[in-house]
Amino acid sequence: MVAWFRNLPLFVVLVFMAGAAMLVPAAAGMALGEYREGRLFFYTALLVCLGASLVGIAVQAQPRPATERTHLFAMLAAYLVLPVILAIPMSQAVGNTRFLNVYFDMVSALTTTGAVVFDPERFGMAIHLWRATVGWLGGLLIWVSAMAILAPLNLGGYEVTSEAHLAGRVASSSQQMRAARPSQRLRRAARRLTPVYAGLTVILALALTIAGEEPIVAVMHAMSTLSTSGIRRSAVSRGGPAALRRKC
Repeated sequence: MVAWFRNLPLFVVLVFMAGAAMLVPAAAGMALGEYREGRLFFYTALLVCLGASLVGIAVQAQPRPATERTHLFAMLAAYLVLPVILAIPMSQAVGNTRFLNVYFDMVSALTTTGAVVFDPERFGMAIHLWRATVGWLGGLLIWVSAMAILAPLNLGGYEVTSEAHLAGRVASSSQQMRAARPSQRLRRAARRLTPVYAGLTVILALALTIAGEEPIVAVMHAMSTLSTSGIRRSAVSRGGPAALRRKC
């Protein structure tokens, strides 16, 4: 099972992660009495994971080696297509709004830009937690992809500064790229960075809880801070550009 999962394309893995992440607001909604939102996120999580499993089975029939180009296309799809999947449960939960508004809100969360689309007072806690979770995962995705994909390719302003010792000699950056496949670099970067990212989030959430915030609000604010998305339970100010304050 682990080997099968490792051979999946990056975008399919991201879809699996999106489906698994929907269980977080599903559990929170059921615990907080927001049963409708909890059920919507739970059912959507099952459908997304089922769909990703079927796609994974299909692509495993004719496996293709992952390259830098395929991972770059996967990153493009992650920011264009993945928000469509992320927006499905939120669109059903919010109700009377256009799907484009929810899609833009998910793009804002996933890219950690923090653009305000909806009035925060409009949502229950489950949806707020979902937006913060998407922003948190988006911050982790940016960090991992920058280290594993962009840096070795000298893209995005990154330079390769580390040197790998192979067979007793120093390898150049191009030799480093040939020495480790893109999938291996992604797994290595995820194993190294995820514990640090999650650990700092837990420490900040505990500090906010000690400072007097509700535990679930502290977790949400900790995720928003670490990911720099700035997603909050309530609006900070009613000022600002009208385009960022509009209610949908």
